[in-house]
Formats: sequence, structure tokens, C-alpha cells
Amino acid sequence: MPTSAVPPDPAPPGARPRRTTRNDLRAITWDGAAFCVMVGAGQNYLQAFALALGHTDVVGGLIATLPMVGGAFLQLAAPWAVVHLGSQKRWVILTSIVQALCWLPLALGAWTGSLGVVPLFAIATLYWAVGLGAGPAWTSWVETIVPAALRERFFGRRQAVCQAAVFVALIAAGELLDAAHTGGWTLRAFAVLFIVSCLARLVSVGVLTTQSEPVPLPDDVRHVGLGELVRRIPREPGLRQLFCIVPLQFAVQMAEPFLAPYSLRKLHLGYRDYLVLVAAAFLGRIIALPIAGRMAKRHGSGRLLWISALGLCPVAMLWTAFDHPAWIAVVQLAAGFAWGALELGNFLAFFEAVPHRERTSVITAFFFANALAAALGSVVGGELLATFGADQGGYVALFAVSTVLRLGATLVVTASARPPRAPVPA
Repeated sequence: MPTSAVPPDPAPPGARPRRTTRNDLRAITWDGAAFCVMVGAGQNYLQAFALALGHTDVVGGLIATLPMVGGAFLQLAAPWAVVHLGSQKRWVILTSIVQALCWLPLALGAWTGSLGVVPLFAIATLYWAVGLGAGPAWTSWVETIVPAALRERFFGRRQAVCQAAVFVALIAAGELLDAAHTGGWTLRAFAVLFIVSCLARLVSVGVLTTQSEPVPLPDDVRHVGLGELVRRIPREPGLRQLFCIVPLQFAVQMAEPFLAPYSLRKLHLGYRDYLVLVAAAFLGRIIALPIAGRMAKRHGSGRLLWISALGLCPVAMLWTAFDHPAWIAVVQLAAGFAWGALELGNFLAFFEAVPHRERTSVITAFFFANALAAALGSVVGGELLATFGADQGGYVALFAVSTVLRLGATLVVTASARPPRAPVPA
């Protein structure tokens, strides 16, 4: 993060020193970059790994989302754990270490060439549980570090750096897998990637330890139960904006997890072509984030949300318009642009919609709802694919159903994403 991004005015009494803020901003960015190397080299190839092990198309699709629902249930304990530890930073570091270690049994399974469906899903569930569990506490933690005046610009730039890290990791991993496929050592290559993912997450942990924690816990921290939250959502515009993307997540994830088996098994793309599709989506995110950050600064996150939701509507059907990899890559580039804007708008809504004292529990509930919607969407998509048949016609029918539901969900986003411009007071 350039030092010029930090206001040059003398800090008021009680404010954090500018040097501490600059160091923390750099650490937050480098933590995100290391984390995203893990995502690019490992997480984004879990589906391809499941297929390389010989599992079915449905398993290859569900491994991307179904473990999220188990993880979502487990991460509901995060607010209690944060209070018990007395520190958001401690909880984030602990869960990050566990997430790093999840890659070791996956690497062992890849090296030996044997990993059943049950252990595969169990490891992925733990991976998602600690990942989702860290998210709310991390969001509350960084809010105490990043000055409010810098948030849109800083997080837009940070997200761009993170997506660039994912992009580079994807390219390197895809090239390795393509060479391994030609040489007949594909599963051994997955083992190498999973070790790299473990090391990248441990680097992220090391950077996390250098960040300051001005407020380990808010003095008036308050837990918001699911029942209370359900009653408040209809009455509070900010909460409606935060949760409005949940139906869209369900509709999108009916189709999104099945692009991998569709590409690898129906279009018979190689790992290099598949790499291009995945990388195109992340390149779209990189391009989108600076633009989205400026738009959010000028018009608010609500407008950013509904415009990006509209952009996601036609994606699934466009996959089937032509079967050339270049066409699908162009569609993925546009989809990545929309996803990048949507994710940034939703992230900024955390600060606009939720008081700091409630943030950990509310964001935990949001992650639960979002992960549950994604998992249920993928399960419904898997059932529909099994019903329609895992052939070209079956995939087209599945993608058409997803498209119709996306249009309906976008109406929900459009009606809900009208937040107050000013952040909610703590």
C-alpha cells in the first residue's frame, strides 16, 4: 500500500501512529496475497483433483460447495470462541494454522493416489469450517486498523493484489498439471500443489502475527442470535442489503460448480484449457476491482451490488452458446468482472450495515446463510443433472434453470440494495 494513501495530517490525541497504520496496511495486503496463492494453487483445483481421483461428475461438482454447509454449521461457534480467547487476532491465527494443516492429508492422498469420497469431503469440510470461522473475526479486526476514509480505495486495491496473486498461482499450477498430465504423474503434481498451498497459508499466518490489534474485543460486544437476526432483516435496510445476495448465491451455485466437469469431461478440455477458463474469471476480478472501488466510493455499495448481480444472470447459458474454449474464456472474463464487483460491494456492506459491537456474530450468520445457500444450490444442481442426464442436453437444461432463477434473485438484490451511505455507528 503506498504511503501516500495514509492522510498526512498529524494524528489527533489517542489516534494510532501513522507508521503503525502504514505497516498494518502493508501486512493486511501481504496476508491477502499469501492466502490467495493458497486459493489459486490448491482450493481452485479441488474439483479437478476429485475428478483425477476417478470420482463422478456429481462428486466433482459438489466438492466445491457441499463441504461449505458443514463448515458453515461448525463456524457458528466462532463468536463464542473469540470471546473465550479474548482476542479476534488469536482466533484468526489459530483457525488459519488449522486451515494450512488441512492440505497435508490431501497431499498424502494425492501422493498415494487414493482418497475416498468420505475423507475427501471431511477434510474439505474442516477446511471450510476454519476458513469461514476466521472471516467474521478478521473483518471486525481489520475495521479497527483501516481508517474509514480509506476503506473503499484500500480494499479495492487490496482485492486487486489478491486476485493477481490467485491469477499467478493458477497459471503456475495449471502449467504444472498440464506437464504432469502429459508425463503421467498428475496426482503427484496435485501433491506438490497442496504442499505449496500449505506453505502459502503458513506465510499468511506469519504476516498476521505482525499486525497490531488496537481493540481485541469491543467493550460492548453483543451476540445476535439467528432468531433475532431473522426478525430484524425485514425492518433494517442495511441488513436487507447484506443478506440480499443469499438467493443469488443459491441460483448461481446450481450451475457454477458444474463448469469444471462440463469443461473437462464433456468438452474434453485439457488442463491448460481449463486453466485459461479459471484464470479468465480471476483476470476479470482484477480488472473490476479498481473500477468497482471508485463506483462504490461515488454511488455506494448498493448500486454496485445490483449492477453486478445483473451481470451474472446470463453467464451459465452463454457457456453453452459455443463450445470453443476461447468463447467460454471470454464469458468467464465477464463473469469474473461481475463477481469481483459483487464481492467488493458485499464486503463494504459489512461496514455500512452492522454496528461493530455486533459484527462478528452478524457476519458469522451471513457466512452461514451464504454457505448454506451455495451448498443447497449445488445439491439441487447435482440432482437436476442426475435427472436430466450428464450429457450435453442435461448440462444445457441445468444451466437454463440456473439462469431463470438468477433473474428472479437479481430482482431481490435490486429491491434490497438501497443502503444508507454513512457507516452505521458503533
